[in-house]
Amino acid sequence: DNKIRLTNAYQEKDWVLLANFTDQTLVRNYVAFQMSNGLNMDFTPSYVFVDVYVNNQYLGNYMLTDQIEVTNHRVDIEENVSDINTGYLIEYDVGLYRVGLENTDENYFIINGIPFVVKSPSYTDEHYLNGHKEYIETYMNRVFDALENGNDYNQLIDEASFIDWLIVSEVFKNVDSGYSSVYYYKDKDGLLEMGPLWDFDLSSGNQGHLGDDLRGPEGWYTMRQDKNILFYYLWQYDEFQEAFKDRWNEVYQPVILPVLDNIFDAANLITYSRYQNFIRWDIIGTNADWYTAPEVYAIKTYDEQVWFLHDYLQTRIEWIDNQIND
Repeated sequence: DNKIRLTNAYQEKDWVLLANFTDQTLVRNYVAFQMSNGLNMDFTPSYVFVDVYVNNQYLGNYMLTDQIEVTNHRVDIEENVSDINTGYLIEYDVGLYRVGLENTDENYFIINGIPFVVKSPSYTDEHYLNGHKEYIETYMNRVFDALENGNDYNQLIDEASFIDWLIVSEVFKNVDSGYSSVYYYKDKDGLLEMGPLWDFDLSSGNQGHLGDDLRGPEGWYTMRQDKNILFYYLWQYDEFQEAFKDRWNEVYQPVILPVLDNIFDAANLITYSRYQNFIRWDIIGTNADWYTAPEVYAIKTYDEQVWFLHDYLQTRIEWIDNQIND
């Protein structure tokens, strides 16, 4: 019930324990958040591995991280103000259709068939106004209209934040970049920005429910018309592609290439923990659920899982680099 400081320098009430159960390396989220930090993206969630015990029963390796929410230590934008021009945090969440729109109590609006959930201001807050959802829905409609019609977007979105978000999402070929856990925020009087990054367990070759043509390390993903329509529109702008290329080349050596070494550093960090984890959860080479890609299922050891991730991202990075610098 009270705010608490765990491994962080700040106190919060809500913390997240990510099981990373679908990721048989356990490190995809960790390394993606490292990359976000390297790009100096605003509001990158904290990330630290922990071993979880409940009543002395070992439950495995988890990644302790932040809840995606508006606070002074997380998404630090204006909140709790009875004014429609305030801070907003929203989520692109096609996953609501799986729940059933008639079954959800989320505060959402739909544009182009995409549900956007208003995470903040929350309609349970005492400062919430009926005009809050209408305000951000109107703003998002302006963004869609501008991009769909090829109009100037610089007075609506923060291009730099969109590019950094896209770089990480494309390096990892994250299946959720056009589905859910896609966050946007807008501060009072500010432009629409992307982030924080979230949810990378089903990425980098671990997307078992995708076909062979989409799962491999080559090919653009997020900006496909059937994935994230906003990035599909943005990718039609020559100036956006040029800005993407410039940023890619700027961060290629200091941020992107180190991702490959960071994989092994993260795996070494949890050597004892992940050994115990896979005794507790014997899933490597045995788990064949819907999200397990055949390439991942065929791998029978942890070391091979780590090398698969490394080789996938190495090929992926080389492919993107060749595409944008050709």
